[in-house]
Amino acid sequence: VYAATAKPYVADFLDGTNVTIFAYGQTGTGKTHTIAGPKEDPGVMSRCLSDIFAGLPATGLELWYEYVQMYLDDFKDLLETRSSDLKLVDGKDGNVHLQSVTSRRAISRDEVLAAVEAGAARRATRAQDMN
Repeated sequence: VYAATAKPYVADFLDGTNVTIFAYGQTGTGKTHTIAGPKEDPGVMSRCLSDIFAGLPATGLELWYEYVQMYLDDFKDLLETRSSDLKLVDGKDGNVHLQSVTSRRAISRDEVLAAVEAGAARRATRAQDMN
């Protein structure tokens, strides 16, 4: 899955393009497994980060990340332990931004994965008919 879907975007990122990869779909279809994967078979996120950190030194670029849960019209900052009011705003640069979201400079693959694991514990979950 990684080689066919996400790997080409790693090269784009290393060339200076902003890249977002996300999984969208019905409950129970394997989004978390595909993105995170088990330790013995890492998912898309871990593989992307490994390739990014392998190529990053040659570019002079930095990797910054945010971790946000989006549900209907609500946004939750999963890097922040305290509750925050996140809102979409039009930026002066003509782009839409998520106001007040935590953005961190990535130091290593393992640091990012640890932050994502901690943030996952803050995710809101809701029972629904599909569960």
